[in-house]
Amino acid sequence: MLNKDQFIIEMTYHSCAIEGNSMTFEDTTKVYNNQGLNLYYNDREFNEIVNHFDAMELMLSYVNQKEVLSNRVIKDMHIELCKNILHDAGSFKSHDNYIQNTNVQTFNFSLLQ
Repeated sequence: MLNKDQFIIEMTYHSCAIEGNSMTFEDTTKVYNNQGLNLYYNDREFNEIVNHFDAMELMLSYVNQKEVLSNRVIKDMHIELCKNILHDAGSFKSHDNYIQNTNVQTFNFSLLQ
């Protein structure tokens, strides 16, 4: 069984890798442990890793407090994941998706408040 730190590192590395982040598992571990990196990663990739660590800590604190999943919790998690990356971190999407060359109706995000 993984301890808390191993869990956060594994989840962060794999979640970010799925999204295309090129940071290695070894470097992800170094960032978590506040050790220096030998390679340069762009600011977005570095922020994605650090933000994910923070979001995992927040999620675990919500779980320990038996916090009910709510819009506030979702927005708080989004803020942690997207700080220093998106200007509207913590906000619900305000525009609809559009799929070119189709007549597919997408979800109306303006219904979310």
